[in-house]
Amino acid sequence: MPEATAYNSAYHSDAEVAAVAAKFESCAFQAAEFNHARHLTVLVWYLSRLSFEDAFEAMRASILKFSRHHGKSGIYHQTVTVFWVRLVHDYIHQRTSVMPLYVLANEVIERFSDKNLIYTYYSRDRLLSPEAKSGWIDPELRPLGGLPP
Repeated sequence: MPEATAYNSAYHSDAEVAAVAAKFESCAFQAAEFNHARHLTVLVWYLSRLSFEDAFEAMRASILKFSRHHGKSGIYHQTVTVFWVRLVHDYIHQRTSVMPLYVLANEVIERFSDKNLIYTYYSRDRLLSPEAKSGWIDPELRPLGGLPP
C-alpha cells in the first residue's frame, strides 16, 4: 500500500483510501505505520461518509481501539482529535468542486502535512494540559473557525 505524504500524492484510487481506513479499524497497521498522513486519510474517509458528529465518534473509537491494541491505551487526546476533525471537516466543506475521494485525500494530506500546525492555535502548555487531554478546550492563540492561510 502506498504511503501518502505531502511530497508524494500516492493515492490513485478511492479503494486505496478505503483500504487505509479498513486497515486502521482492524488494527492491521503497526503503531509506527499509522502516521499523520494516514490519520488524515482516515478522517477524509469518515467525513466523506458520516456527519461531523459520527465521523468524530468513529475516529475517537478507532483511535482508542488501535491504541489499546498496541498497548498504548493512555495516548488518546480529546482536544487534538477534535481539532483535526474540525479542521479537515471545515476544509472539505469549503471545497466547491467535486472530486474523487483519493484526490481529496491527497489534497488534505498536502495541505495539512505539518502535524505541528496545531501549535499555531495552542501553546504547548495549554495543549499538553490534563484538561486538553481529557476534554475539548478552545485554542488561545487563534480561533479555529478559519482555516490557516
